[in-house]
Amino acid sequence: MLSYQHGFHAGGPADVHKHAILAIVLDHLRVKPKPFCVVDLFAGRAIYDLAADQARKTREFEAGIGCGYGEATPPRSLASYFAAIRWTNGGAGLHRYPGSPEIARLALRDGDQLFVNELHPAEHDALERWSRCDDRVHVHRRDGVEALGALLPPPIKRGLAVVDPAFEMKEEYVSIPNAVANAHRKWPQGCFLIWFPILAEARHRSSIDALHREIDAPMLSSTMMFPARRDAGLKGSLVTLINPPWEIESRLDEALGWLAAHTLEPLGATHERSWLRPRT
Repeated sequence: MLSYQHGFHAGGPADVHKHAILAIVLDHLRVKPKPFCVVDLFAGRAIYDLAADQARKTREFEAGIGCGYGEATPPRSLASYFAAIRWTNGGAGLHRYPGSPEIARLALRDGDQLFVNELHPAEHDALERWSRCDDRVHVHRRDGVEALGALLPPPIKRGLAVVDPAFEMKEEYVSIPNAVANAHRKWPQGCFLIWFPILAEARHRSSIDALHREIDAPMLSSTMMFPARRDAGLKGSLVTLINPPWEIESRLDEALGWLAAHTLEPLGATHERSWLRPRT
């Protein structure tokens, strides 16, 4: 697990998919004046340098956020996501990419809180340095599955848990759904954003089945497929939202349809949204 560093994949097509959804969920949390809390369980580092060796080795960002960035006007539903990218780059060009901790931090108001967790020592140290300027941010170093049990429920009961592991080991397709189900029992009102890679082996299907079986709550699925990536390991990206915000569907459809048709268009991207468990 400690071998994984997200810098090799920062700004790639999966990041575009899941971070756009993250920004939309955060927009919904900001609508009400009541404080909210975000818990990012597999945080990575907050900001990625796209000129660094890791990003340059794979150049995944060129198939993701680098595809046509700044060449078209995105819909309003993507305003916060692209504003975070512009802020991270000082408003000029595309040199850096905000990870989920920075996207969440930029959404915070006075009284809101962000808990970020990362086990990898170098990534954790980067988070510590980044967080020093903001006392609303709290940094932990734990195994992500352990953190799901230890950090939830958060001190502010209204909020979001981001569960975005590397899935380096096939055992995670079992341990992550189990840990999320246990965390949901402790925090049934919380919103959970869980990401899965779609690979040729399709191991994500058993994970989704486990979530559906173990959690009795509204559950929404967003799938972005990349059919033009015939030789790549990543065939698509899947985000499951448990307890999604009310009336989020139209914003997701607009935002992710636009991303598939513009930013991710060279990949032949297609988006599909469905309810795994509808609201009752």
